[in-house]
Amino acid sequence: MLPSDITGVEIYNSQTKQFEVQRGPVFSHIVLADEINRATPKVQSALLEAMQEQQVTIGNETLHLPHPFFVLATQNPIEQEGTYSLPEAQVDRFLMKILVNYPSIEQEQLMLSLLEDVHISVDPVLNESSLLDMQQEVTTVILSDELKNYIVRVVDATRKSSWFHYGASPRASFGLMTASKAVAWLAGRTYVMHEDIQRVLLLILRHRVIPTYEAQVSKKSIDELLVEIVS
Repeated sequence: MLPSDITGVEIYNSQTKQFEVQRGPVFSHIVLADEINRATPKVQSALLEAMQEQQVTIGNETLHLPHPFFVLATQNPIEQEGTYSLPEAQVDRFLMKILVNYPSIEQEQLMLSLLEDVHISVDPVLNESSLLDMQQEVTTVILSDELKNYIVRVVDATRKSSWFHYGASPRASFGLMTASKAVAWLAGRTYVMHEDIQRVLLLILRHRVIPTYEAQVSKKSIDELLVEIVS
């Protein structure tokens, strides 16, 4: 793949004798990059502007992406041949990193039952306007100065820890604020509690820190190291 396969490309129209923009698949409300580490670094970097600025530059034209805009990506942590490490700048643009383990016995049995039914239909439970309304409501949730200070001190502690070469960036602080507000809103509250921040801490931080060699040989996971720092 080439970066233009993601963002789009300018195509010369012989009839109008002008270049026209052919938009790529990134111009969608939801973008899924399956096994993103199999894409070359140049292709991965094509998502940087889209994920941060929610816009794409093709030639001399800057095009805004649709709202809401949401990017998901998967990585296979086992088979690494033919893959490329994601740049830190790109990893930092993902709000959360979720670890997906094997399903339980009950979950896997349910999967078999669902796959057996070839007439599965899915009814929509959300539309574009209602999701945008929800996002707006989340921004009104109150986060006290005390909890803002707690968020900043936790993120700063990752930067001062001897376990990490690099700690979390300011995007981590913003992510903790946004995600904890969403958790509070889902719980039916108009204010954030300490427990809301705790609930999303590892999800927001685990992909934003780079462990030292000593941390790697200690056989402790990044989550375990982060728990130590937070405690």
